[in-house]
Amino acid sequence: MNKILLTFGFALIFLPYSFSQIEVKGKVHDQETFETLPYVNVGILQTIIGDISDAKGTFKLMVPDSLRNANLTVHSPGYELMQVSIDQLLNKEAKLFLKPTNIALSEVLISQKSKAYKSTEIEIKEKLSRKGSVALSQSTSGGSAIAVRYQSPTKGGFWLDDIKLKIEQNLGDTINLRIRLLKVSEDGKPGMDLYPTDTIVSTTMENGWWSVDLKEEHILIDEPYFFVCFELIEDLETRIKLNKKREEKTKLMYDLYDRGVKKIEIQTDSIEGEVIRTGWSSSMSKREAKQYGVDFPTGKAYFTITPNQYFPTYKKVSSFDNWQPLFEHEFTLVSGITVSFDPEATNTVTKTETENNFGSYPLVWGHHLVGFIKFFEVDTSRYYKAPFYEDGTKVADNTFRPIQINVWYPTNKQTVPLNLIDYIRTLAWTEQKIPLSQEVDQALINSLSKFGFPLDYAKQTSNAQLNVDFSDGSYPLLLYTPGLSSEAIENYKLCELLASFGYVVVAIPSLGTLGREMEPNIEQTITQLADIDFALTWAKDKLPVNDQLGLLGYSWGALSNLAYAFNGNHTVDAMISLDGSMYTQTDLLTALIGAKKLREGKSAFIGTRPLDKDVFKYYNHIEAYKSYYQTRHLQHDNFIALGNDLASSTADLRKAYTELCALVVQLYNAYFSGSETAKINFNPIYIHQLD
Repeated sequence: MNKILLTFGFALIFLPYSFSQIEVKGKVHDQETFETLPYVNVGILQTIIGDISDAKGTFKLMVPDSLRNANLTVHSPGYELMQVSIDQLLNKEAKLFLKPTNIALSEVLISQKSKAYKSTEIEIKEKLSRKGSVALSQSTSGGSAIAVRYQSPTKGGFWLDDIKLKIEQNLGDTINLRIRLLKVSEDGKPGMDLYPTDTIVSTTMENGWWSVDLKEEHILIDEPYFFVCFELIEDLETRIKLNKKREEKTKLMYDLYDRGVKKIEIQTDSIEGEVIRTGWSSSMSKREAKQYGVDFPTGKAYFTITPNQYFPTYKKVSSFDNWQPLFEHEFTLVSGITVSFDPEATNTVTKTETENNFGSYPLVWGHHLVGFIKFFEVDTSRYYKAPFYEDGTKVADNTFRPIQINVWYPTNKQTVPLNLIDYIRTLAWTEQKIPLSQEVDQALINSLSKFGFPLDYAKQTSNAQLNVDFSDGSYPLLLYTPGLSSEAIENYKLCELLASFGYVVVAIPSLGTLGREMEPNIEQTITQLADIDFALTWAKDKLPVNDQLGLLGYSWGALSNLAYAFNGNHTVDAMISLDGSMYTQTDLLTALIGAKKLREGKSAFIGTRPLDKDVFKYYNHIEAYKSYYQTRHLQHDNFIALGNDLASSTADLRKAYTELCALVVQLYNAYFSGSETAKINFNPIYIHQLD
């Protein structure tokens, strides 16, 4: 398939660099035909420094002098990605040659449409209430783009018949927009091209809709999810010209503002025809408005947008910038596709969702594979005050406090999933790093059997892989704090699930001050708060996490997390309590928190009883966004995976736990990105109570 281009008016923003720069320029060619290649992405990976070559393959890129030793990345759909040192391109006009590549497409056995084919529109709406707008614009960087994700309407392959995009306003005579079809990457963001694209197609516009008819392109897609990407490909010279026009429009708007014009609306008058009416001054005639140069009020091009949680939309500033959620997923483009497919077709090749190895836990997994790794650290600022370890061995004087850290994380490696015995072995590491052996394994399994776990429990496989590499990128950090004296792996299933949705999940055990068991008093809670702070500081230093931080706690761990949110050294963006101990520990919370107020972050409390603010008094101290959910069926022990893995657990309780996990994922996704991508498959089990 060829390049797909739209041409229409658009506004650009020009932001001059204020630092020392070097110029990199050249021309891009096809390695086999030696022809120049238009509209090639050129830039530095994961930066806003990028551009698009013009129609003759020429590019000019301004690069900070500090990046002269970086690599210039060059790519066009249908060609292999090329990288070359910027330092080698200085003081000359470089000639770069890209090698064509064949993009392997999955074999699809449907060969011809029949009368049985169904045509379906996906997210194309003619009447939408206006919720806001967004401008797709470029500065000295080129290749900015917006991409919206769609889901296949069928399990089989389907044909992409046309694409539509709603345009509200526009500035400039023409601008080139390339449509690209992209895979969904492992982190759920736009990924690689599904197809090479190099043909220009005509478009039509009706009532503000730009339509691209693709029926003649015979685009057959067999992906369960994919992105439609709208990429601006204007060269630098054109962007500068349009920016000058934008500046003129901006000056005009300020002049009108000085004249008392605060608001401008374009309406139709039955007598004068089209007029421009202003909010705080008399209306101008169309002729007068034309004299002032007012054709569009704002001098920008706008897409109308509307809230939608099922069609996440991403944006990037330049050719090789990182994709970021558009308005944190609160909005998506008003756009859509029309597809046709055979409702009865089942013989096409499609991707499958991540298989859940525990059939009785019908969880809906995210796009990531999951890795698991365990660490044994020590906090050198504190001593472990226990006289003896749990096995009776004496604790040496001046022994630093042990901190076991378990980590679940996104990975792109597919190896053999770990057995639950790998999780169970962490139980031997809570106080000291005991050498593992068959004897230790058997002792752990025997101990679990006494607590009611099936004899073959340790042989089951999980949905995580042991000690594999992290996926590239950085992710929000979640810290899981377990119940009183409980283990870091107690909610392993929920931790795996969260990692599959793009979170790095760190869990620590609940270890007492004077020994393995933790006592419910203020001294031991302060010890746990110090453990939480150590784990967060360690994770932010050692792991690929970004600035977003969430706390997740069960029972006593939820209480400690609440106290940390009020007092901790790290700002908490989101906190979820799983049946926390807030009701029974009012005096302890008063001693830890006092009269403080929590004005940052978002909080959710999920419990087995109705919300009573007179008893759970610190609910009133949270002045930031908060919500409360009461469970209908879950008991306290069913809030964790280990509590539901017991031989006595029922299928109904596991389903209820599944719904709990889905709710937790939905809440974190909503708090961090505005999206809710996990699904609840069963009847609601919650009474939702907002503050």
